[in-house]
Amino acid sequence: MKNYTLIGVSVLVAAAVGWILLARDATPPIVEIASNTQSSIRATATLSPEQPKAGEPTTIKFSFTNSDGSPVADIMMHHARRVHTLIISEDLSSIGHIHPQDFSKITDAVIQSGRYAVNYTFPKAGRYIVGISVMNAKDMLEKQFIINVKGKPKMGEAATKDFRRTKCFKGYAKQDGLDRYVAPVFISDAEVGCPAGYKATLSLSADSITAGEEVQLQYHFEKDGKPVTNLEPFLDAAIHFAIVPASLDTLLHRHGVAVGIAHKNAGDMEMGKAMDEKGGIHHESVPETFGPNLVSEAITFPKAGPYQVFAQVKHKGQIIFTNFMVQVKEGFDEATAKVFNLAVADRSLSPNLISVTQDDKVIFRVSTNVAGEFHIAGYDIEKEMKLNGTIEIRFTANQAGRYNLERHPEGSEEDIVIGALVVNPK
Repeated sequence: MKNYTLIGVSVLVAAAVGWILLARDATPPIVEIASNTQSSIRATATLSPEQPKAGEPTTIKFSFTNSDGSPVADIMMHHARRVHTLIISEDLSSIGHIHPQDFSKITDAVIQSGRYAVNYTFPKAGRYIVGISVMNAKDMLEKQFIINVKGKPKMGEAATKDFRRTKCFKGYAKQDGLDRYVAPVFISDAEVGCPAGYKATLSLSADSITAGEEVQLQYHFEKDGKPVTNLEPFLDAAIHFAIVPASLDTLLHRHGVAVGIAHKNAGDMEMGKAMDEKGGIHHESVPETFGPNLVSEAITFPKAGPYQVFAQVKHKGQIIFTNFMVQVKEGFDEATAKVFNLAVADRSLSPNLISVTQDDKVIFRVSTNVAGEFHIAGYDIEKEMKLNGTIEIRFTANQAGRYNLERHPEGSEEDIVIGALVVNPK
């Protein structure tokens, strides 16, 4: 009788332990976390199999709907693809940049359904941030999810801090003759010695990066000790960026242009939108070859902390995956900043004269009934204004002097002076 009792107790204990372990492992396989833009486009994602495992293929299915629940049947080509998907591991050690077109033909039926899918083999167990970006004629959406992957091996718990500004990287041969590389890329594999690899140097448009303030990332590429002057467009851009903080709570997908090429403004990647032959849209035209210097559009890092900056360029059919870690300083809040509420009309600004003192923290909140760009000349700050919208610009007034405040009308090269910023010396 005692033996039966012991067996019964053992079964109950085992069941209890199993329930405890199950409760601890109740993390959902996929969770929506953020959207970087206010958009009428909605996105959901599902997984097949429902629980991804390390080393096993997973299909991620995206469904795009309008606010009324109908399919978004007019997702357009932008940067040569309809749906861009970026996948980065929690330890910031691996990246994937993939698209539905990489795996199957996008038919009219697929487009009308608003449903797309990508395939990915997560290399290690742990958390991954997945960022998607899509666009139609009316709107665009950037959205992020967290996918929890089970199994072994497990990834490291924290990102390795490495703030070097010069590294050497190898190229990965594009697949099937296309701008396509669907396998995960590890930073430990991508970095190689020089002169075998491509020497990349990162510099900044400012002395440092401050949360909430715009900055541009500047890249210089060399090979065999010589500047690379014949870089090639990759997915209709000179350079692609995927920027993720160690907190893994957002993902910025940005682009850049070649320095020395005739662009209206290197920080403005919305300029010169045009229809291509396939009915998609692309940003500024990219020359057939360029280099060695590239610059990002103006990027605002949302909060302080370390970020991994992944970038992709192409040379002689090789896709070069670079990675640099940057530290972002704490920004300023409204309590310590000079805040100005501005209103832009066709050729006027109210108020039209802004006066601050050198090194003041400044916030412009600009409302407008016209579309185009708001430009602070001399500070090289330019930000897109949407019709009947409001934008916010944060910067440190570190240069004394008088600077024009300008409006660039949408689709025009005209610079309309609408006001002035006076920065008085300390």
